[in-house]
Amino acid sequence: MIAVLRHAGLRRLWAGDLVSMLGDWLTYVAVGVLAIEHGGALAVLGVLLAHTVPRALVAPWAGRVADRHDRRTVLVLGSMVRGATVLGMVVAASADACGWVQALLVARMAAGAFVDAAAGAAVPRLVPSAVLPEAHALLGTTWSVVFGVGVAAGGVVTAVVGPVGALVADAVTFFVAAAIYAGLPRLDPSRDGDDSGRARRWSEVLAYVWARPSLRRAALTKGPVMLANGVAFVLAHAIAGREQGAAVAMTLGTLHLWRAVGTGIGPILWIRIRALRGTETGLRAALGVVVLGVGTFVAADGVALLWGLAWSLGWLGALLWGLGVGAHWATAAARLQQLTPDPLRGRLTAIDLVVHTAGQGLGGLLGAMVLALLACRPTPRHEPIATVPTSTNHEPEPTPTSTPRPLTLEQRLDAHAVTADDHVRLVLYTWTTPLQIEALRAGGPLLVADASTGGHASPFNRRLAEMVEQRRPGHEIAALLHERPGLTKRRYAWPSPFGTVLGKGPQRYGSALIRVELRPQAVFAALDPSVDPPWRFHDGRGRIVSEAEILAEPGRLGVVYHQQLGAHESIPFREHVLCNEAMVAKWSVGTAEIRERVEAERALMLELAEGPFGEAAAAAFTAVERWQAWPQWIDPLPPPTLLSRWHRTLAFDNARYRPTPAHLRAIADALADYDPTGPELWGPAPSDSGSGNASQASR
Repeated sequence: MIAVLRHAGLRRLWAGDLVSMLGDWLTYVAVGVLAIEHGGALAVLGVLLAHTVPRALVAPWAGRVADRHDRRTVLVLGSMVRGATVLGMVVAASADACGWVQALLVARMAAGAFVDAAAGAAVPRLVPSAVLPEAHALLGTTWSVVFGVGVAAGGVVTAVVGPVGALVADAVTFFVAAAIYAGLPRLDPSRDGDDSGRARRWSEVLAYVWARPSLRRAALTKGPVMLANGVAFVLAHAIAGREQGAAVAMTLGTLHLWRAVGTGIGPILWIRIRALRGTETGLRAALGVVVLGVGTFVAADGVALLWGLAWSLGWLGALLWGLGVGAHWATAAARLQQLTPDPLRGRLTAIDLVVHTAGQGLGGLLGAMVLALLACRPTPRHEPIATVPTSTNHEPEPTPTSTPRPLTLEQRLDAHAVTADDHVRLVLYTWTTPLQIEALRAGGPLLVADASTGGHASPFNRRLAEMVEQRRPGHEIAALLHERPGLTKRRYAWPSPFGTVLGKGPQRYGSALIRVELRPQAVFAALDPSVDPPWRFHDGRGRIVSEAEILAEPGRLGVVYHQQLGAHESIPFREHVLCNEAMVAKWSVGTAEIRERVEAERALMLELAEGPFGEAAAAAFTAVERWQAWPQWIDPLPPPTLLSRWHRTLAFDNARYRPTPAHLRAIADALADYDPTGPELWGPAPSDSGSGNASQASR
């Protein structure tokens, strides 16, 4: 088979195809990752349709162009158009315009139809007819190998340089392929070929096919298998989407690599078994293998908590998926060519292309529906060690006067969850030292930190100062918090004690705990300097407040939800910054209410350590690429797994909060160190007009 490469023309065509296909698969992963990040299942479906529908729609015109013009020219110009289109995708991806990325992908795939038609028509001109089978076998094997290498490389490249970097590499491959194609000899279409097939109209062709059951089945056979193929495509992206950050691309590339391995094995295996080689039995068996692969993907999603098993099932599903599709594709092509007279082969190929495209598109839609059903399925119930009902302000505190219905483990974690779109909490907790509690007992203020506490400014205060000094958008609000009396003192808090008990850095904040309850009229500000406007405001009841209202009445500001995210942060984190003591309704120290809350959270940590995050699952959380909590903090969609729910409870994306049994027990031990620091202490509400230094009383 390799011997056909001694023909210089085929060798050059093969090399150009090799480079071009490698670029195709780089984009395959990069665009898939962009779809996962920006649109979920429906966007992934859009990627699938963009890769298939344009070729099917343009194929009749592409074949006509390839039969009327120099095929070398078509190859060169088509490759250059593809490269230019991908450069447009680079610009769109850089601007986070996912819709434009997919629109340009459609244009790129349409241009690819012309390249495919010209390349296919050129092969018989570059080798003697006696070695055509070997030439096509080489090209088919190359597709499978390059698919595997390309998607694996696409996963690595996309993980390292991001989707935009992968698209740049893709554009380069097309221009390189154009340069290789330019060295081909002229490939003007032959004018003396058999043209008798043009005498038949499409209605006659369809009637001819319908009257021959074997031919009809061969022409339509790819429909069911491509239906299953479309389902598998969407589910593979869903499995990869359970990861975070760079691991999405790596996982997607790995799944496609296993698929490519199966695609290479399937045709070889089917050819070696007489009962399967070129027979309808072989087609049915291949379809069965594809369906088995899709079912394995569904099983992988269903056992998401058993991470090792889930990933093994994902890879097995990809292998079976590729094996069945590869075997079916080769068998179907052989049967169709055997049963079709030469003058009708072009149009029968068009029917085959339309059927497989329609099947794959419908399969993708079905896959998206399967994901929606899986997302809505009832979550498994766990018997909790301690019951934590949810209050109206998301504070899961026990109710001593009644016995509430036990909540599932998922519901208990959801009660602690905080996201960028759901961050308003009227009850917050802040860890401190017994020394600061003594200062409170002596009548000191609740909010004590300022811009230089500890000898350096906090990240929050530095961000405010930069906004003011550089007059960035939103600097007016930043100036209020940076300079206005009554708004410059801080205390950093979080809705759940366990979320900050270990601290962000190497030291804990203290063993004493203060419970702070905000006034319902207090305004919660969310700060994100990466968007315009950078501030969003809601009151304690969740109602939207305008920036103009805050500028007119700054005394309503009570809390700032501040987050610093992204891969460039050594430790991504978020916090609730208490900034106005006048908006505090009351605070307390050492109460039975706080002790019950700490004990309930400690029980939850131990239950997680002994249950779904136990020793069997610990290895899944040790790899850095699988541990990024912060993307879940900004994801507006419902959390798909228990790990996602855990991520949403956290204030710090650091190693100490990876949910291994050892880490969870360390959190539980830290909670057990809670020091109530003496008798109960309550801070009454200060007057609305006061400076915030109201007196405290103990009882």
